[in-house]
Amino acid sequence: ATKAPAKAPPTKPSEAPPTKAPPKEQPQQDGAKREVVQDVPSPAVDPDDSPLAAELKAKKSGLKPTETVERHIPVVGTGSKVGKGGFNPAIEDEEEKREFFDNEQELGRKLDRTVQWMKQSKHVIIFTGAGVSTSSGIPDFRSGMNTVLATGPGVWELRAHGESATPKGRRIVPILRALPSPTHMAIVKLHQENKVAFTVSQNVDGLHRRSGLGPDQMSELHGNTNLETCQKCHHQYLRDFETREAFGVFDHRTSRLCDDPGCRGVLQDSIINFGENLPEGELKKAFDHAGKADMCIVLGSSLRVRPACQVPEVVQVNGGKVVICNLQNIPQFPSDNRTLQAYCKCDDFMAGLLQRLELEIPSFVLKRRLRISAKQTAES
Repeated sequence: ATKAPAKAPPTKPSEAPPTKAPPKEQPQQDGAKREVVQDVPSPAVDPDDSPLAAELKAKKSGLKPTETVERHIPVVGTGSKVGKGGFNPAIEDEEEKREFFDNEQELGRKLDRTVQWMKQSKHVIIFTGAGVSTSSGIPDFRSGMNTVLATGPGVWELRAHGESATPKGRRIVPILRALPSPTHMAIVKLHQENKVAFTVSQNVDGLHRRSGLGPDQMSELHGNTNLETCQKCHHQYLRDFETREAFGVFDHRTSRLCDDPGCRGVLQDSIINFGENLPEGELKKAFDHAGKADMCIVLGSSLRVRPACQVPEVVQVNGGKVVICNLQNIPQFPSDNRTLQAYCKCDDFMAGLLQRLELEIPSFVLKRRLRISAKQTAES
């Protein structure tokens, strides 16, 4: 992994995946129209046609597994724009925001191939982005204004257009009230059945931990809104509330202290913002497993934030298989005999995947722990 330039390269229109039929207009519930492309084959997109793909491809020649873990690496939004208003992590190119949908037959073919690859692989990892949490009611970051998602446009997309552009009928659930999605629970099942060795996530919503994955089973590269860590002894505290209190981007101190009487160090939240360093321990786990993996399943990520997006690249460079489930096209991973892109929602993909593996997606069960202290008195 290498440090990003001070400015991201200028964007230009990229080629969208070819379709078998011309785009069709379908009305939304509010009467507006959006473009929906169906029957999408595995596109053979030239990665050089996209500035994002070209930039990432240029980095691959010097990419070595686990090399990045030797030092902290700042978070950078690849393909984003730096303008008069400062850093803009939204997608600038309208073509790159287009959403595509495999028909039932095409999706079935891709799921069959995914299952075949999983059975042939010895070390499968999963890489997740915000798309795995949209069905939980948490919006993603880069979906366009005309997205089919009930959570509506992405956070950065709305910021670029102004809050007044927020469409009516958006269904949003506060993070602390959100429950793990079927995709989260399907990932738990794949871990339980030893079908998946490790999960790497860019999400800060804490839903992977809430679903039942332990810290030894996953890396949360960009932090966890419920997690805070002691600056002195590094003990972690997983809370049932959002730990971030500071207003400054680079200020992570909270008002709480470590519980250890011999420490009492200041606690800080674990959220990673653009330009900040990733936690070395989480980064090391992620790239260690990427170096071992012969297959990576990417769920709900546009793969635009470095160094996180280099996890599936390591797998690809090492000759492994990469499967991507996302509504937007990922131009730096054109489909070939080792890579495929499935255009559908994550829950639909995971439901079909587990069905073919003859596994059931478990229901989420909220578990609470109560600690009781008892003291014996002279009377009793």
